[in-house]
Amino acid sequence: MLRGRFAPPRHEDRVGLQGRPDAPDRGRGPRSRAGFTLVEALTALAIVAMLGLAVQRGVIQSRLGWLWIDDRVAAERVARSLLARPVNLAQTQAGGWSGTAEDGRAFTVRLSPVTLPLPDPLPDPDARTPAAPAPPGPGTAQQAPQEPPIRWVPRRQRIEVASGRGSLTIETIRLCPVEDGPVNRAGTPGPRSR
Repeated sequence: MLRGRFAPPRHEDRVGLQGRPDAPDRGRGPRSRAGFTLVEALTALAIVAMLGLAVQRGVIQSRLGWLWIDDRVAAERVARSLLARPVNLAQTQAGGWSGTAEDGRAFTVRLSPVTLPLPDPLPDPDARTPAAPAPPGPGTAQQAPQEPPIRWVPRRQRIEVASGRGSLTIETIRLCPVEDGPVNRAGTPGPRSR
């Protein structure tokens, strides 16, 4: 008689727990504990799907936050470089300037007068009065025309740098050069006195 795996089933193997041949196990036999029911499998799949969505959303939010921070830092870097750049006389007279930074960001710098109670300027004791020019002749060198003296006045400086989410704005007070002349109470130079 064959025993083992290829042996035909015996009568006692075919009899279920209720004593009838081929009766269903009703979930109490060793075979019913071997796998998951359909409800258990679907519940596990739903839990894994929700966890996957939560992780994916967290990764996306983290990436967007990183890009926003990187964009903001780059805009601040441009603004700081504009703050460190000296202002020349032509920029002061024009009221500011605009352009594009090396990384392609557009910027605008505006200079506006600051209302301060400024005292009248004192005459410079070291300033020389220009002597009458010598007549040109042999042996005399041609003198270069004298540039007007420069004076420094406070200006409100507003820097706007374009970024991915709007623009970054920095406002400060800075000393800017102007041609020497009487200064009115608003801090703007008046007509030059000659």
